[in-house]
Parts: sequence; structure tokens; C-alpha cells
Amino acid sequence: MKKIRVLHIGIKNWPFDYAFSNSEVIGIRGGGVNKYCDMFIGTLPENIETYIITQHLKGQRAKDIYGNVTVFRLFTFGGRAIRQLIANFLSFFYSLYLIPRYKIDIIHGHMQPGIFVGYFLCKLFRKKSIGTPYSFKTVKSGKMNGPARWVEESFYKKIDLLVFETEENRDKAKELRNLTFINSIVIHTGIAIPAIIYPLETDAKINIFYIGRQVKVKALDHLIMAAKELDQDIRDRIHIDIIGEGELLQSHRNLVISNKLTDSISIHGFLENVKPFFEKSTIFILPSFMEGFSISLLEAMSYGKVCMVNNFGVPFTTKEVYIMENNSPSTIASSITKLVNDSDLMNELSKNARARIERDFSIFSFANNYARAYNSLLNV
Repeated sequence: MKKIRVLHIGIKNWPFDYAFSNSEVIGIRGGGVNKYCDMFIGTLPENIETYIITQHLKGQRAKDIYGNVTVFRLFTFGGRAIRQLIANFLSFFYSLYLIPRYKIDIIHGHMQPGIFVGYFLCKLFRKKSIGTPYSFKTVKSGKMNGPARWVEESFYKKIDLLVFETEENRDKAKELRNLTFINSIVIHTGIAIPAIIYPLETDAKINIFYIGRQVKVKALDHLIMAAKELDQDIRDRIHIDIIGEGELLQSHRNLVISNKLTDSISIHGFLENVKPFFEKSTIFILPSFMEGFSISLLEAMSYGKVCMVNNFGVPFTTKEVYIMENNSPSTIASSITKLVNDSDLMNELSKNARARIERDFSIFSFANNYARAYNSLLNV
């Protein structure tokens, strides 16, 4: 088969799991986007050569080769957002050398900065461009939201191919932002689906868990305050586990203590092994103001967990996940109460969530569909 050389821009670190043991990135680890890229790049066919420009982390080399994947690492600094911007800025100039040197065929940009940089590189070198946005900015406030929305509106329609993770995600771009992309396709994210379906506990103590960053956009303070609004009999029946790091970790711990919720909520911080929570918990909650395509949500659905999410444009139906009207503490509290008191609803959501993942999100088709997309761009 003809070799296809693809350059990736916008991936925060590679390989993804290296960052878990790196003290330099505590609080700024790459999240779902990096895990997404790990899954499909690591299983691409052998004829696709992958080149990645990413940030340099402590203990890593400037260049590494993992089979068909060649990684170039650039030194960055600052917090999560600043590092990403610097990495993408430097990637543009480093690509001026890499593209002709390695005879790159396609440039694959990730998220707004990566797609933005990739577009101009493709124009400069007359290469094919592909982008995976993962999410759309649904709010205008915030320092970075304005420029991000501008990139979405001005450049996403100009690249050769835009990849959405689900049909619903593409529909949400139209519904929430009035954005339509005739250059788009859908490639369902693939995950490893557990062979065992763990029993869903709906009668005894019900464990509710969140896995992700502890930052403002995740609205975890709303979740904590929701626990305070629960009737005592409901609070006695549930326990909430919050797993993940971020700049609000200590603030959330203080909030739990000050509201005397230590019996109801555990703030764990970062944990390398989160599998027990997927296996033993009943409800996965995602109260975020806005969210990309959450890999943790997919994983929870694959385990048959009841998934409760804010209405930020989640790419699933109300038969598969419980979608709250908003993420106010009172709404979260009433939603928890409704689910805890309705075991039939929980079992139905659990069954439908697992079925949707089995139908559309196989790890086996994930990489092959990306390979087909690359081939189609080059008419191979």
C-alpha cells in the first residue's frame, strides 16, 4: 500500500500515559483529546506514517520513534492554555522544516489552535488538511473564547475535511452556533469495551463519580453545593467521588469541609487507577458548563453506568444519558433525587448507554475510518 505521511499539530503530549508519571505537568495534563489521539494513532495501519509535534516534558527526549510514530518535542512554559498556544505557535515554524524534510502529505490539526496553524501550513505547502475540533465554544465570555469562536467560524469550513465524533455533535454545531460544514464527516470514537457488564447498584448505597480536571468550567462547586441541597434521606443513600487534579482541587476540598459534607463527598485528586470507580459506581456525572467530546463519558457508558450530564450540547439522546436542563445546584440535586428514586429509569439508561457504545464506538473501526479519511484526501 502507498505510504501516507501525516503531521499532527495540537496534541499536548505524547504518549498520553507518560504525563501521568511526570511531576512537571501536575495540574496541566493533557486530557480527553490526548487520550483520543493515543487510541486512533496507535492503531493506524502500517502504511500511515505519523509525525507529531508536541510539548517537551521533563525526562523526555526531543525526538522519539515509536514504530510508525515519530514525535518531535518543543520546550514550552506556563499554564495549560499558555502552553498550548506556545506549542502551536512554535509548531508552525518547526513545520517549515519538517514538511519538506519528511515529505508530509496531510496536516491534521487538533482543536482550534491546531486547526488554525494547520490551515496556513497547508496553504503554504499545498498540502491536504484535516481537523478534529472536539467541541465548539458555546459561550462568548472568557479571554480565549472570542478568538476560538472566530477560528471555528472562519477556518473550519476552509479546511479539506472536518471530523466530528458523532452525528449529534455535528447537529449541535448547527443548533447551538448555526454552523454548517459541508466538508465534514463523522468518525465515531473507538474505545475498549469491557467484556464484563458490572451489576448496577440501585438499592443500597449509590456511588456517584466524576473523573476529569478540577477547573472552573467543570462546575464542580455546583455539584458540591447540590449535595448540600439534597434531602437527608437521599444524602444518606449516595456518596460522591470527585477524581482529578486542577487549580481548584484545594478549593473544592475546602468547600466540602466548610459545608460539612465530608461524609457525602470525597475529593481524591489525581489517581492513576480509576477503573474501580467505573466498575463499582452507579452514576457518572458531568456538570460542566461546556465540554468537548468526553472520553470519560464514553468509558462510563461502556461500563453501563447511568450518565448524568449538563445540557452543554452532549452528543447523545435522552434515552442514553440523563440530560439536565442546566447545572445549577438545585437542578443537580433534583436530578440526583429523581434517578435515585427511579431504579427502572436507571436500568433503562444503563442498558441503552452500553448498547450505543457497542453499536457505534468500536476500537476496531476507529483507526480504520481515519485511515479511509486520509486515503480519500489523497484519492488513494
